[in-house]
Amino acid sequence: MRNLILVLLLLFSTLILRVEQPVPQGVRVVAAPGSDITLGCFFPHSETDILYNLIVVWRRGDTEMVHSYKQQKDKLEKQSAAYRGRTRLYPDQLAAGNASLRLTGVQASDHG
Repeated sequence: MRNLILVLLLLFSTLILRVEQPVPQGVRVVAAPGSDITLGCFFPHSETDILYNLIVVWRRGDTEMVHSYKQQKDKLEKQSAAYRGRTRLYPDQLAAGNASLRLTGVQASDHG
């Protein structure tokens, strides 16, 4: 899971905030096969942020798309088959700066 990178784009009329949070080196996220886990991620936010313009993308490595959220909806057309039906965000928490990802049915192939 160390290679999961979260990219958040908060789009305002002229302001773009990009936050990338790779899991820090040496930090281990451990879950038993078949269990569920929430991978935490928090970003700076303001009560004036326009959530319609919020883009959240969870990636594994540079190319594997784990979860995508845009225009207040999940956008999973390009989601890796390995994660289909196993991921979700907490949309009600996005306004508070919480872009944590829930991964269900953890598999050995999620390692790394």
